[in-house]
Amino acid sequence: MSMNTLSLLMLSALTACGTKDSDDSDDTAATGQELNSAVPQQEGRWAVTEGSWTEDQCNGPQTLQPPTSVEISDALPGSFSLDLIYEGDSLIDAPVACSLQGGDYVCSEATASWSVDDMDVNISLTGINTLTFSSESTLSGKADMEVTCAGSECDVAGEYYGISSPCTTTYNWMGIYTPE
Repeated sequence: MSMNTLSLLMLSALTACGTKDSDDSDDTAATGQELNSAVPQQEGRWAVTEGSWTEDQCNGPQTLQPPTSVEISDALPGSFSLDLIYEGDSLIDAPVACSLQGGDYVCSEATASWSVDDMDVNISLTGINTLTFSSESTLSGKADMEVTCAGSECDVAGEYYGISSPCTTTYNWMGIYTPE
């Protein structure tokens, strides 16, 4: 599997897992926002420790590699930059900006693109990542992604990988802070 194929999976966005007491029925968004804004976002490397695919039309477990880590930089109250990493290399075209929205950190659209060796196939991936910090050292994430193909051999590549274009998938994962 090529590094470019792995890029698709890297747009794994993080999903919110904030807690809520049953007595808090009217202030869910405020509670989530207070929890996330109170937890400092540690700059540096966060290891992806586990993950699962949902709503998967892209045959993710067989065709995509999830990130091995994410990198947080430029952290300010309520915002930071995010990069998706696979074994030390960035999986996306450029780091994305993430900001606190309704209790979760929602990131701008991440993109990645690559070609398939010896085929007239160009793959494009776009995705939105959502992150929730449950402590200074743990987070959860969700990546909602769409994959498209351009080129005269997309049908052949789709048959080989077991997908059709366009397709959508969601990758949910957990991460821990791993200072270097």
